[in-house]
Amino acid sequence: MNTLPQDPIQRLEELLRILRGPKGCPWDREQTHQSLKGQLLEECYETVEAIDSGQAEALKEELGDLLLHIAFHAQLAHEANQFDLKEIAEEACQKILRRHPHVFGDQPEPLSSQGVVERWNQIKKAEKKDRSSELDGIPKPLPSLLRAEKLAKRARGAGLSFPEPSWLVNRVRELVQKLQAMSDEDGCTAETVLGELLWTVVCLALCHKLSAEELLRKSLHDFEARFRHKENSLRKEKKTWQELPHEEAYATWFDVEANTHPKDNRPLP
Repeated sequence: MNTLPQDPIQRLEELLRILRGPKGCPWDREQTHQSLKGQLLEECYETVEAIDSGQAEALKEELGDLLLHIAFHAQLAHEANQFDLKEIAEEACQKILRRHPHVFGDQPEPLSSQGVVERWNQIKKAEKKDRSSELDGIPKPLPSLLRAEKLAKRARGAGLSFPEPSWLVNRVRELVQKLQAMSDEDGCTAETVLGELLWTVVCLALCHKLSAEELLRKSLHDFEARFRHKENSLRKEKKTWQELPHEEAYATWFDVEANTHPKDNRPLP
């Protein structure tokens, strides 16, 4: 093997060139932009998890994995005579310069954080003149809650009047009442109402300057903690989930007191 460059970025490029070469790795030679999509998305989520963990070493490792994927896609594009990693970096640098005239412009100016966001959006809108709608450019593969937030923010930024919190709370009540009045045969209608309920909750979170995505992430974390705690307790008592009283079962599903659920004997879902 030839001596590898000392610069880590150049070394990464060279390693990928070797892996993709005739004497490289069979698996790496088979990969395409399409085949790597799922792994790229997975690495993004693992990076977010590392950020939430607060562990610097974990974050460094996951950012390295993410950088590897970016470099891999750059190598694939280079082989197709499209662009390379340096051109990706140059594009990123140019975007920073274009969208931060208050810092890098001929006449820097002090701006608030909100002012920076407004200026950024103005510049971005000028760059994307070919868009036919204010909602263009929001990726469809985004997780639905996150995409819902972006759609709501974009529509609100375009000037669409946003509902007041009190109106949204009343709307939640209306939708819940609709669900309560439904029969078991109203499956399609329930689907529509539940979807509208989720959308309303996203808007309500935004009214409070909160992210529905992050709120649900926290709730899932809390549920997992409750589940594992109860699981360990059952294991020590040599019991099963089926033997758990409904009061304790409901309190495991949701962060509620054990006596706050409806009194019934329906089996757990």
